[in-house]
Amino acid sequence: MKNPILKKPGAAITLILTFAFYGCATLAETGQSIIPYPFKTAKIEYNITGNLEGTTTVKIKGNNVSHETIVTGNSEESMVHSMLIETESKLYQINLIEKTGNSSDNPVFKQVEQLPQNRRMDYMSKLATGLSGEDTAANPPIGQKKVAGETCDLYQIRGLGEICLWNSIPLYSMVEIPDKNIKSTTTASSIQTNVEIPDSDFAVPEGITMTEI
Repeated sequence: MKNPILKKPGAAITLILTFAFYGCATLAETGQSIIPYPFKTAKIEYNITGNLEGTTTVKIKGNNVSHETIVTGNSEESMVHSMLIETESKLYQINLIEKTGNSSDNPVFKQVEQLPQNRRMDYMSKLATGLSGEDTAANPPIGQKKVAGETCDLYQIRGLGEICLWNSIPLYSMVEIPDKNIKSTTTASSIQTNVEIPDSDFAVPEGITMTEI
């Protein structure tokens, strides 16, 4: 079955953020974070620039992470308005233009849950940079950047570009996919931590036809 979001070229931008946020939940049984974030909640705003332009808003709260991405382009095909909602057990990918979406088991949560605490950050960083989370290959940062007031570690993304991670969260990414005519940059413009975020922000919006896969 084709993914109703990722079949469009513009949604490649959403993929980059998706990789880095898999498994960002809190273990309900123990109250311990899978990723030891220095905050309880966060809201991060991003600007997307290049031949695809738009915005992404990421919200983190306890067990839940949501992404809302709006990408505009020079054709209807390149336009995206999507949501990715992650809980400790489920992943919801939603196309807000077509009012469709799919849900599936969270593919990374269970793997991260089994890892010792001291291996989880490295696992997530490898996923974000294009490696398997269990890949033993080294992928050290190539430098650092200051983005939205925070210092992040800059990595190469295999076959795509580069990404800068702060506490395993991407604050900057540059994506280049020549065969889809995509060259775009996503940069955090603001980071708010320990802010009020309603639980409703992590629910599938009304009027969406969902398919379980």
